[in-house]
Amino acid sequence: VWAIVAVPINPAFSEPTAPAHTILLGRPTDDSVTVNAILNQGGEVAFEYGTESGVYGFTTGAEPCTAGEPVEVVISGLDPNTQYFYRVLYRATSGDEWIAGEEHTFHTQRDQGETFTFTIASDSHLGDTFSGNDPARYEQTTLNIAADNPEFHLDLGDAFNLSLIHI
Repeated sequence: VWAIVAVPINPAFSEPTAPAHTILLGRPTDDSVTVNAILNQGGEVAFEYGTESGVYGFTTGAEPCTAGEPVEVVISGLDPNTQYFYRVLYRATSGDEWIAGEEHTFHTQRDQGETFTFTIASDSHLGDTFSGNDPARYEQTTLNIAADNPEFHLDLGDAFNLSLIHI
């Protein structure tokens, strides 16, 4: 009895992925936006951006990042009333190749009188168990917010319940 086993000499290659990260955009103006990012790995971070999806003609300078610590990058020199596409770039150490994250968008300040959409969610009391706190209702609220595709969203509190975090 003979048996032949095939072992791939060159296993399938998978592209490296950017480490987990949280991005919050703030202080939008007609020509800039501030990116606050927290990555779960240390190294360097930069952002590439442009006015067409998948086409990034501009890149910020590299900033050192420490795992779990916020890093702030100002993207400036932008055009007013313009939608931009951007993504995080990460590398573990200087000299390593940059790894790109997923694409996101932002819009610089609109012209006076132009309409936009924003949403507000009230104090959700996430994690609390008192009467009236319904996780299904909160989930529906977040689905409604996403469906509105707002320019910005205001959360009036308790979006994060630190008492539920175990360190």
